[in-house]
Amino acid sequence: MSKVSFKLIIGSTDDFASQDELLDNEMSGNRSTFEVELDSSTVPNGFKNLEDFARTILFGMAFQESWCNDDVITHFDLVE
Repeated sequence: MSKVSFKLIIGSTDDFASQDELLDNEMSGNRSTFEVELDSSTVPNGFKNLEDFARTILFGMAFQESWCNDDVITHFDLVE
């Protein structure tokens, strides 16, 4: 079974005006990074695909750390 990793970077729009700024390590501001590794053959019922499942987990992790959908900019990606 192969594993696939996904990453979510989330930041405040007060600090980052674009995804490019969010991804620029030289920029400072309120941002967090979350990662999850999943078995590539595991897609629970109710999810379209593994990316959909990973996105749900990662946003859940972000919300648990007090992030919300208001005034944020995000970047979701497959980690290679």
